[in-house]
Amino acid sequence: MTTIDASSVNLRKVLQDGQDHLDQAHREAELKLRGAYRAGSGGCKSGDTVLGDCHRVAYARWLGYDKPIEPNRKLMFAGGEANEDLWRNVVVPGWQGHVLRGERVRRDYDWGTVVGTTDLVLADAEGSWDTIIELKAVCSTNTAIYRHLAGEPDLKHVVQSAVYMWLTKKPVVLCYTSRSDFAVEFARKKWGVTKVEPFHRLFYLSVIGGVVHYRDEYEVRTVPTAVTLSGIEDYYKMLAAMPATRDLGPRPSNDNIHGETAAWDRCDTKYCPFSEACDRYETDHDTWTDAVRNVCTY
Repeated sequence: MTTIDASSVNLRKVLQDGQDHLDQAHREAELKLRGAYRAGSGGCKSGDTVLGDCHRVAYARWLGYDKPIEPNRKLMFAGGEANEDLWRNVVVPGWQGHVLRGERVRRDYDWGTVVGTTDLVLADAEGSWDTIIELKAVCSTNTAIYRHLAGEPDLKHVVQSAVYMWLTKKPVVLCYTSRSDFAVEFARKKWGVTKVEPFHRLFYLSVIGGVVHYRDEYEVRTVPTAVTLSGIEDYYKMLAAMPATRDLGPRPSNDNIHGETAAWDRCDTKYCPFSEACDRYETDHDTWTDAVRNVCTY
């Protein structure tokens, strides 16, 4: 009788050692960008309201403090990176030109520098950029419902995409991809389905009169948003002024793309590791900074 012993490899340790290596590489890359404002932490001011990413998180990142990420969230983010590879594999044979991945974008202003890294860029044969593709992996039931059944992009993702439009003056297509089945029995009455199957959902972004619009690929009309190019610039100028003003600014908006307030609070401790620091030191910049540093990865 043949005997095959179980592997003696501690695969869990291999996974952990590999993740530790990736985490260290990420920390080193982040520290090299300390003092630059990030497109990936972009936002938009609309009056006294901050749309998109939380400016306090963006400010901490500028200081060199990156918020901690739980191991299960790292798995999700890794899926997002893999999604970029899978997209490129499909787009390359279908596009008559170059498909660029991970292109660095940088613009210098008198108040600071904004940098970002694109997911994919469609360029012509000479390398001139045509369209930026912003990719998002769908990893939850609610996201699948709102993106695919309701046909609504996430406001935060629209803002992030608009930042790249502001930086490059090029159009962006915001693309959601689900590679899993999601059971949505509870949504049968509203949507007439019990399962959301794998999908791509594309939203074409444009700027009309300084206002960012989106168009669902299945619709003809464009929909205006509260996001403006001037509001994006004001957001980054606000970040640049924070070291001098010592003003942490308002809490970020909890509204969706239609201006409706979400049922969940993004400042809750379940969602933001800075929650306690903001609750306790709302008006004390220096103590808030110390508290944030203590919960960050570096």
